Amino acid sequence: MVEKKYKKLLNLFIICLLGLILISSVYGADELQYSNDDIVMGTTIYDVSSDLSNDDIQSMLDNAGQGDTFNFVSKEYNGISLVVDKKVNIISNVNSTVYTSGELSNKAQELNIDKTFGFYFTKNSAGSVLSGFNIVAASSDYGVIVDNSDNTIIRENSIVDAGNNVLVKNSKNVTLFGNVLNNAKENGLQLKNVSSCYVANNTMMFNGRSGIEIYDIDNSNITSNYCCNNSFNGISLYGKSFNNSYTHNFLNYNTNGIYINCQSWGDEIKANTMIHNIQNPDCELGGFESGNGLLFGDAYSAVANNGVYVSYNSFAHNENFQAKNNPLQNMITVGPNFFNSDDPENTFVCPLLLAKILRLNAISLPNGIGIQMVEDDTPVKEAGTIAVQVEVDGNMYTATLENGKAVIKVDPNVDHQVEIQVGGEHNQEIKKIKQNVISYNKKDDSGNGDSGKDDNMGSDGKPSGSDGDNSGNKTGDSSGSGDASGESGIANIKNSDEFSQNLGTNSSDYYQKYESLSGKDAMAKGDQSAAKSSDSSGSPSDDGSSKEGKSYELVSPNKISKVIQNTSGVIILAIIALLVLLIIGYKHKNKM
Repeated sequence: MVEKKYKKLLNLFIICLLGLILISSVYGADELQYSNDDIVMGTTIYDVSSDLSNDDIQSMLDNAGQGDTFNFVSKEYNGISLVVDKKVNIISNVNSTVYTSGELSNKAQELNIDKTFGFYFTKNSAGSVLSGFNIVAASSDYGVIVDNSDNTIIRENSIVDAGNNVLVKNSKNVTLFGNVLNNAKENGLQLKNVSSCYVANNTMMFNGRSGIEIYDIDNSNITSNYCCNNSFNGISLYGKSFNNSYTHNFLNYNTNGIYINCQSWGDEIKANTMIHNIQNPDCELGGFESGNGLLFGDAYSAVANNGVYVSYNSFAHNENFQAKNNPLQNMITVGPNFFNSDDPENTFVCPLLLAKILRLNAISLPNGIGIQMVEDDTPVKEAGTIAVQVEVDGNMYTATLENGKAVIKVDPNVDHQVEIQVGGEHNQEIKKIKQNVISYNKKDDSGNGDSGKDDNMGSDGKPSGSDGDNSGNKTGDSSGSGDASGESGIANIKNSDEFSQNLGTNSSDYYQKYESLSGKDAMAKGDQSAAKSSDSSGSPSDDGSSKEGKSYELVSPNKISKVIQNTSGVIILAIIALLVLLIIGYKHKNKM
């Protein structure tokens, strides 16, 4: 009996030991799965100091491993002309100033490169990163060239004074984010034959030609860039432009904001700001083809009647037309836009364009007076940023509308007389739109409820609005205010999440709930449309700051987020259940 008892214990011990081994293997596999996420290609970080010559640095690059990191640690480097011929990270955490060379290096001559440059990324460099530099390229044709190099990231650099500051050609999925590309003799940025690129939050100013010059581009997102004070256009489009988004860009004080002189299919120009563009009698297009917010050229054509769609942009104070067609073109229809006027005869839109006008209304809010851009009395949720003058009770305010809305912080508990000024400058008639905005908590004659009512209900407890809609908008607290259209000036806010606008009859009051966007949110919107774009091209990675003693890569996040689920808990429970069944079966067998 004793021997039999020991055998039972031994068998149970073996079963438990087997279970522990299985459980340990599951944990080990799980541990391996997640540790692999932290592994990056490349194990070496090279500190690059200014006592190294250009040839020394080139030799280091040529002998590096894929994914290695070159950290420029000195403040200033001279005579730099480097060919990047493999995937590496080139970074500076001290904002190193690099003065480029005016001569071709031996490496460049070996590759038959005929233009001078600071950094040249070849086909073999796909996936490389350039970040953190102040590149002064006054001696070079280009500051940076990306040639047939896919998935390359040019991020948070200042690249100035070159013939053309940056050229990207024959490449896909290139990201240019947060760069300053000023004072080029010609263009701040050139894009030639590119696809699925993401160009966001860059500044291109005081360039001899355009901020961004584009030849042949598809499926890309150009968003939230600041292209101002350039001698030609903010953005110039040539060749072919297919399925691209040009959104939330500031295109001011150029000869023209956007010049469209290309074949277009499925493009959108949306929520940009085009103001104060200047007529230039010496413009290469002719003086009459300058000073426009948007200009169609004689080579523009829509492929399969699906060309560029222009909508929700803000145009104001352009010296010639807010938007203009070429006299050789047929009539072109554009979408709804704000033209700093509610008068169709005073919008300064070319007669060869058919355009819809967005207007502005004043509304009462819990923290003051809101200015809301509307399309057919429906609040606009995305639009170009624009500043307008608003007079409240005799006091003048400048209201900056971001994505179609702004707030003037005044006492919400009293009625206000509001006049919104539209027009003015460059022969536009100044017009004041008067509105009477009642206090936030006061019930108006139309019977709208006060803040104590349910969000979806009017004063009679029934859904407000003829169609029962409740789409509503929360307004932000950004300072300023904006324009109003002349229609239906009386508004009453029900609570902080919604407003009711009196449209003349009790039954037609409506509610609109909306998310407020600050200036940063508006800029971030371009990042998300990068996921559109906006995100056909992907959005930028995190700030890419280096970690002490660890090689790293800056990469754009994948457009499709893959969720990895940890199923180890389920497996372990299954193993335990199996062990319990084995033990029960074993005991049952011995009883028999």
